[in-house]
Amino acid sequence: MQVNYHTTGKENTDAANDKQICEASFDKLKPQNDSNDASIKSGFTGDLHIETVTERGVIRKLKRFFGITKQVKEVKVSITKEKFLEKSSKVGKKKLHKKNIAPIIIWDFGGQDVFYSTHQTFLTYRAIYIIVLDGSRKLDDPCPFEQYLPGKSGHKTSRDYLQFWINTIVTYCKGSIQGFPKIMVVLTHKDQISANEVETKRRYIFKEIYKMFHKTPLMQQLVIDDEIFVNAKDKYDPEMAKIKAAIIRESERQPTWGEPLPKCFIPLELEFASLIKRNIPLITIEHLQKINSLQPIRSLTESELKVFLKFQHAIGKVLYFDEHRLDCHVILSPTHLIDAFKSIVTDRSFCQGDKEREELWDVMGKKGVVSKQVIQQIWKKKKYRKFYNDKDYLLNVMTHLDILVEPKEIRFRPQPYTC
Repeated sequence: MQVNYHTTGKENTDAANDKQICEASFDKLKPQNDSNDASIKSGFTGDLHIETVTERGVIRKLKRFFGITKQVKEVKVSITKEKFLEKSSKVGKKKLHKKNIAPIIIWDFGGQDVFYSTHQTFLTYRAIYIIVLDGSRKLDDPCPFEQYLPGKSGHKTSRDYLQFWINTIVTYCKGSIQGFPKIMVVLTHKDQISANEVETKRRYIFKEIYKMFHKTPLMQQLVIDDEIFVNAKDKYDPEMAKIKAAIIRESERQPTWGEPLPKCFIPLELEFASLIKRNIPLITIEHLQKINSLQPIRSLTESELKVFLKFQHAIGKVLYFDEHRLDCHVILSPTHLIDAFKSIVTDRSFCQGDKEREELWDVMGKKGVVSKQVIQQIWKKKKYRKFYNDKDYLLNVMTHLDILVEPKEIRFRPQPYTC
């Protein structure tokens, strides 16, 4: 499990006043008559509607909130009056403007070996990681459901998998500050042993983990002093509160905690959230540039937009690859790419009842090869049709991440991919 976070800090009184004044003044909004400015024909479901604010008091507050000094006579707002009032009402009722809020993103990584090659996409140093072990078993007991493990033959144990996951995280998440990211270890299956065995098991396993790493540089990244041993089936287990407390504590210790973020990023973040709610998980850079150009008060410059996208990628909110053939799209919902991965690269147990995918899996399992035609046939099916229109881009992303490898020896006929 990965916990990504970024902070907003406490909103000041002016920000709260801005919300109240904007809400009170929305009756003075004037719809744009110019059809070219009134909406964006994006090719996606629904148009982006623009309304214009001319009330001086509202404009003054918006300028102060976003740090703008230039003269502004009107502000274009890309949100409906009803939606704005609804959101403002929620802010007021929950008193969000008076709270310290740190949004988090949680990823649950698939443990099946077929998914190993996809993990690199979502590993980042701006995160806290949680490795979960079965505490009802010893570290050296053979695992009942063994998976392929690089460099390890024969029976695999919890000790082997713990070492593998820690090495994987550290390999792909090297940051500039030593000792980060932090990796929590949590024991589960407490309900599988008797109550009088719990403390003995807890002490023994965490002592063994300490002995594994205490003489290595990895020890400074491990969070094991809490010795958490939980019954994951019981949401009222007191150890659940310990997990939450540990995440909050370690988040506040992160070097990126409290990092100031430009206010000018906020409008685009809200636009992204709106697009995702409308089931638009992927957009082109051209579409994003159009949205950016119509932002109220101030649009981002080209360089600022690039910084914004790279930051959103770093915290796991979007996926943006600043590479040739990949920098023309932004994946607003990373789960869209995960679902594309899973439609091709998946465990056979998830293919049952889907004849084409079962055949694809069998060929990949035996030969490590999948043809472009087969992928396109699968993506033409109703369940996966959302990937077909962007098939070239998605396949390029998978090739870039080395999930698929396109042979280059033979150039004059359609090539399969190797996995």
